[in-house]
Amino acid sequence: MPGAKKSHLKDAKPSSIESWTNPFDSDDEEKHTKKLENQSVKELESSAVYKAEETTNSVDNCMKFAENIREVATKTLVTLHQQGEQITRSHHVAVNIDHDLSRGEKLLGSLGGLQKLETKEDTSNNRPSYCWRLMSSPHSHN
Repeated sequence: MPGAKKSHLKDAKPSSIESWTNPFDSDDEEKHTKKLENQSVKELESSAVYKAEETTNSVDNCMKFAENIREVATKTLVTLHQQGEQITRSHHVAVNIDHDLSRGEKLLGSLGGLQKLETKEDTSNNRPSYCWRLMSSPHSHN
């Protein structure tokens, strides 16, 4: 690819880098200094390039994970919003049904010959279930 940047030292993984000790550990400072003095500038450059590329790859992987997390979080928020809207619509339907039932009960009660009996509690929605019993009307003849 023209203009593409290519590292000539990409595959150069120095074997001495694996045996390095902690450069910030005061006990190993003398050993570390001797190792650095014994390495050529080319070896040091190779080690630096390898570490830089390794770090870049790690950062790139972290960025990919972060982008994936953001994408999943966005989809989750959209789904939660849609579910919230559906719950709101369902609630409005339930309120309308309850209103219609109350109005129906009033109409049936005004007929005079019906009496509402509470029979048992429906365990599925913790509401009492009702049945209607035909009563003899005070105006009827037996």
